[in-house]
Amino acid sequence: MGRKQTLWRIGLILWLAALLIAAGGSSAQEATPEPTPEATAEATTEAAPFAPLVARVRPAHFVPDLPPLRWVINGLNLAEITQEAAVAIGVGDVLGYIDLAGGTYTFSFVIDGQRLNQPVIEQIGVRVQIGHEYTLAAVGSVAGDDLRLALIDETALLAGIDQEAGAAHIVIHNLPEVGSIAALADDEAVIDDLPYGEAAAFGIAAEVDSLTIVDAAAPDEVLAEVAIEADTPPGVRWLHALTRDSPTLSTSGVVLYSAARLMRQETSLEAETIAVGEEVPVTLDLAGQRVRLELRLDEDAVIDIVMTGGPGTDAYLYVYDDTGALIAENDEISFQDAGFDAGLFALDLAAGAYVIEAASWNDAYPGRYTLSVSAADE
Repeated sequence: MGRKQTLWRIGLILWLAALLIAAGGSSAQEATPEPTPEATAEATTEAAPFAPLVARVRPAHFVPDLPPLRWVINGLNLAEITQEAAVAIGVGDVLGYIDLAGGTYTFSFVIDGQRLNQPVIEQIGVRVQIGHEYTLAAVGSVAGDDLRLALIDETALLAGIDQEAGAAHIVIHNLPEVGSIAALADDEAVIDDLPYGEAAAFGIAAEVDSLTIVDAAAPDEVLAEVAIEADTPPGVRWLHALTRDSPTLSTSGVVLYSAARLMRQETSLEAETIAVGEEVPVTLDLAGQRVRLELRLDEDAVIDIVMTGGPGTDAYLYVYDDTGALIAENDEISFQDAGFDAGLFALDLAAGAYVIEAASWNDAYPGRYTLSVSAADE
């Protein structure tokens, strides 16, 4: 088990223990301790997008006249919380979700390279609810003296939308000079009137291949368009932010930043099976995608399973037995180097069928990987 997983699970156990203590205490007790951001839930084999005992929050940066930012939670930066290398969030970037215990937090963004106690945007007392997914977006502009954080409750926005029938879309209006926007999917209205600073969601059929954003007061004025690939699988969630594309707001154009994420485990395979001594390519096309390969052993074996990737990737391995029970997982081969490969070594398995699931850390790093299975060195 990786160090990140261990720390997060300890956090969840401590948080649950605090709740139990609070429940058994006197009625005079008014508050429980503020939750720590290390909490997470045990990995499961179910296709549910996340464990119900946590909230999931992802950061995004849509302020065109701010440099790259870092996300700070209760005074800790994201690297300290996840034990990952520090990641700067550039304009238009949307990172993967992290698991947090339900409760109240202080969220802030600092400019990359500056001290954590010098936030450029901060919001105190932000409450997140277990079982909900959120996007925490830096929005507004420096030039307009309108910097703020927008906590978008994706779960609430998407309630009632059938995400399995097609794609779900969330649009953020971050263009201050346009009072309200409307959205069209293949010329059919899906948003009629979205005021500046707010977000809206809608679902569209899988065959829809374009999304157009217009000025609600002047529908003939197209502000932005995005093409949707025809072969995009059901279960994909899109996040779009309408903003400017340059720090020079008075002279820049409009841009629609779009990020797609698969919200359920995908079992499409590069190869249906893998055997000891084989190496296969694995491609994760979208954040949230996982690839499953079947391994059959005719006799007991001790094996090594390794998943490697190139720059910008971060591998994660899971192994399940024939009942679907998780029996092994790995996040990092070593925390002592700059690589983000995953590996399970000297794994002692009885004869039978197993499933190797190739994924990425936090389901947030799509890309091209290589998966190999070999006999362990004696």
